[in-house]
Amino acid sequence: MNGGVVAVLVHGFADAAVPYALAALGGVVSERSGVANVALEASLLAGAFGASVVAAAGGSLVAAIACAAAVGACVGLVHGAFAVLGRASSIVVGMALNLGAIGVTKGLLRLLYGSSANGPAFELRLHDGAGLALVVALAAGVVSMLEGSRFGVRLRAVGADAARAEQVGFAPARVRAVALTGGHALAAVGGAALCLASGQFQSQMSAGRGFLALALVILGRWEVLPTLVGVACLAALEASEVFVQEGLGLPSELVLALPYLAILPVLALGAGRMQGSRIPRFEP
Repeated sequence: MNGGVVAVLVHGFADAAVPYALAALGGVVSERSGVANVALEASLLAGAFGASVVAAAGGSLVAAIACAAAVGACVGLVHGAFAVLGRASSIVVGMALNLGAIGVTKGLLRLLYGSSANGPAFELRLHDGAGLALVVALAAGVVSMLEGSRFGVRLRAVGADAARAEQVGFAPARVRAVALTGGHALAAVGGAALCLASGQFQSQMSAGRGFLALALVILGRWEVLPTLVGVACLAALEASEVFVQEGLGLPSELVLALPYLAILPVLALGAGRMQGSRIPRFEP
């Protein structure tokens, strides 16, 4: 394998892995509180749009990522307001947020740039090494928070048994609201990475990545390291798509569907192993 092929594979791996990993980390944080988060797709899309606005205006990389995180936190606040404080079904709220993110970003695209399909191109990029370093740093932060902080103790206690956690003085609603806000902010940074890799915001560019990230969170049993191993496998598959298509002569549509097709049998095989494991109570 020559150096050019290796460089293409590494670049493709980084481009695929960073958005998946950050969305999955957001899923771990929010779901460990006991609330199902099917709205990772909304955060990816909203974060990508927020980052693109800053990038197109000539802002810095830090400002673009910060804007994405802030937009994602707003999505989390809405999610928490309805699913935690309003006690609505988190699944229904999450799907509504996904649909709302599509509509709102299209509307803002037309309002700001006169097109509901694409935003303006920009030069700002999150390079491969910086993106992977960001994933490592945030993953270490999430592990440290879950295992070594006071809030992490509250988060795990509320996710395991909210009634008992409340008896010892924890506030489940507050913990869940904070977890959703932080989880969506993390996922939105993944959206920023997705947008900054392509140099342009495109309508619905999240393309189901949030749902795949959630599947990896479940397969990883809501633990950071196993989830990231799944992300690495999925990203490697995506990175090799071009070579698979050229080597086997498969239609491009089938090659693009490979990550989705591959994860279905993995989910089916993993379902039995997950029975009896610590699975969060999904509804507040």
